[in-house]
Amino acid sequence: MLVEIWQPNDRWHKLANDEQRAFLKSVGDAANVAREAGMEILGWGALDRAVSNPAEQCFCGVFFVDSREALHDVDQAIRTTGWYEYFDHINVATELNGRDGVDAENAMCEILGVR
Repeated sequence: MLVEIWQPNDRWHKLANDEQRAFLKSVGDAANVAREAGMEILGWGALDRAVSNPAEQCFCGVFFVDSREALHDVDQAIRTTGWYEYFDHINVATELNGRDGVDAENAMCEILGVR
């Protein structure tokens, strides 16, 4: 799982609207190629600032892949689009435990090393 938390930077704001649109089209095209290669795009959204301890950034994208190698491939693909030149970001990456019926207690004990 890759959660990218981001906000536009000054370089993005200096682009004309048509340049922003062209860039986002190229990112969308790359995302569609990645989707066809097996990445699941869970979506993009604006962050809710009403939760406790919210992130400083404004937006996020959430992507699911089935292996750590694929996760790093997605990160590299994002980098290749030039995304990181226009958006300040923090990436959160993990292999999730607790899916497919594993209960919360056992999942958390496993990742925290509690016996």
